[in-house]
Amino acid sequence: MLRVSALMPVRNDQAQVGAAIHGLVRQTLSDFELIVIDDGSTDRTCDIVREWAARDARVKLVRLARRLGLGASLNFGMGMCRAPLVAYCPADAVSDPMRFERQCAWLTERPFTALVGGNARVTDEMGTEVETLRPPARYEEIRAALVKGETLV
Repeated sequence: MLRVSALMPVRNDQAQVGAAIHGLVRQTLSDFELIVIDDGSTDRTCDIVREWAARDARVKLVRLARRLGLGASLNFGMGMCRAPLVAYCPADAVSDPMRFERQCAWLTERPFTALVGGNARVTDEMGTEVETLRPPARYEEIRAALVKGETLV
């Protein structure tokens, strides 16, 4: 049984989508599906995703008939998810190999948790880390950020 459905919305992301998919297919937790929702790409994004799908059956490409935008694309993708847990995976982010394993363990140990996230390392063109983004982690911090209009994603 699948444990995680990963959703990756894309639109003209040829420069980074390959690295993002590579970061997901090397996860230590392997029972997941990756649903890539293409929202009208006009570059090589879909070709790159198809190449990954040919090598790994967990990768699926869905091309939308018309451009919907990020929110509607994600909502469309949610309807395709088969696993009980859904992971948002931006096309410009490379996931740590243990991301799904750690997040699933956290959720298993804390069944009343509704949402998990993590830090992000920002790198330059050469792959050198230039910054670490640390979203709020405690309830009070998350609530304050949301009141200020900050998003979790």
